[in-house]
Amino acid sequence: MKVFSRFGGLRVACAWHCLALAACGPVFSTQADWCTWLDAVSPSKERISVNSVIGADAAYRQNLFGQGVRVANIEPGLLWNGHVLFRHVPSSHLYTGVEAVPNYVNPHATGVCGALAGDNGVYDARNKGMGIAPRVELHSASFYAEPDAHGAPFTHTSLVTTFRKFFGWADVVNTSWGTVWPKQTLEYYSYLTDALCRRHPGTVFFAASGNTGNLPDDNLKGKVSTIASGFNNIAVGALGNPPAFDCLYANSSFKPVDFINPATNRREGVRAGVDLVAPGEGLVIPAMVPQHPERADAARKSAGTSLACPVAAGVGALLVQAAKEAGLKAPELDARLIKALMLNAAAKPKDWQNGMAVSTSAGRENVLLTTQALDYRYGAGGVDAGEALRLLVSGRGRAWERAVMLPGGEMVQNLGVLSRGSSVTATLVWFQDCVMKGLDTLPADSVLVEQSAQKGRDPLGRPELEYRGMADYALELWAGSPENMNAARLVAVSDTPNNTVEHFKVSIPSDGGYFLRIIFKGMTYGHAPKEGESSVWAWSVR
Repeated sequence: MKVFSRFGGLRVACAWHCLALAACGPVFSTQADWCTWLDAVSPSKERISVNSVIGADAAYRQNLFGQGVRVANIEPGLLWNGHVLFRHVPSSHLYTGVEAVPNYVNPHATGVCGALAGDNGVYDARNKGMGIAPRVELHSASFYAEPDAHGAPFTHTSLVTTFRKFFGWADVVNTSWGTVWPKQTLEYYSYLTDALCRRHPGTVFFAASGNTGNLPDDNLKGKVSTIASGFNNIAVGALGNPPAFDCLYANSSFKPVDFINPATNRREGVRAGVDLVAPGEGLVIPAMVPQHPERADAARKSAGTSLACPVAAGVGALLVQAAKEAGLKAPELDARLIKALMLNAAAKPKDWQNGMAVSTSAGRENVLLTTQALDYRYGAGGVDAGEALRLLVSGRGRAWERAVMLPGGEMVQNLGVLSRGSSVTATLVWFQDCVMKGLDTLPADSVLVEQSAQKGRDPLGRPELEYRGMADYALELWAGSPENMNAARLVAVSDTPNNTVEHFKVSIPSDGGYFLRIIFKGMTYGHAPKEGESSVWAWSVR
């Protein structure tokens, strides 16, 4: 068994890295009296159930623990299935990509998988060390290859074969891995994973935003990691200050992402790179003790976006299970739906703000307008599993819809009569369209192994991407009736020019009827698919 020993700390300056357990405490037993479910430990040593903090108890009361959901954690390393929380994970669920180092067991992957799906087979309040979705079919995959001259811990062959293995097969993929670049650049690896998401929309992809929040280099400080900075994933930052978890963890990325238009290769503004945040400080996770492999119940207190991300991914798995049990199938059940539900359900921290202000632009005078949609630090806010489940299927019916539209098209969602002082939260999600050329004809693993032996390192090489286009939508809230648009009044708009999310939370100014309008304005770049662009919107009234 090979052990990846670079456990803590963030390596930067263009070095690829696991995004980090930004802080690691001493090792102890998972059977400690205060370690219950996925615990966090406050500075006062107070025991906190992260499962309860994020509302996962609402799922457990419905017997939703992730049963029937396929989940893969992909990074440069494998979980250690000798730990008591992974005894249910057979060796056949550990995959190594072509050219990757075999059996490369990794403390980082072990901790990440523990937060997501650690399981000792006991599902009650006395459980020690239960992850968010403990009964998923958990797979761990590694693309780690000996670093090349640029420090990349993979070859393109090991990377692509590992991700290809699970996209389209897994319901949820988590990765807590990436890097940051000091200069503005079109982030190739973000688009590479976006292409996989577009090709396989049935796989929900979660990516850790990165632990760059307090780096000393101003060119790197606060930047969202490549991979997470894609459009078609769910990028997750970390909340700190347990037990409240009411502020951003100090290391969590917080800057907007430069939008480099693939059609012009020019910077054309910025966009929010973080979609959601989840608890990421003081979490208790399974640990490896290489000097004492008999310590099969070891745990440690850790922090970072690497742990916040699998917490969110676990919620995604619970939602997928609930959707399946409600009878949803593709194309309705896909990553856009899960993302829309989770973003719309997110709890807003007190200092959350998405730049919404009264517009003075022509045609939108005195209208609340955001061209940002999400908070740069928090995204839509903190993960709330209970509210997301309510939106999926409630006694009043579902609070989401899906549509396929062409440019110029629009859809209306009637909200009924609302009272002054209530609030409307609405979210619209779609994908950018990019393609990894040759993905569907990629050689089998066995063929690539032979080619690697014959041709040398990395026979696949760097795959070519085709940037097809990105739709530009607007999400509007109107007062009045959609049957009488001449008398209706525009109240609020989310109109981001270079993102694939629209989102707002608006207080209702007066009693009366209200409705949402979704407009497919045109293309940010490229061309719309002939069959139309698929989008999902979700809403709630409080």
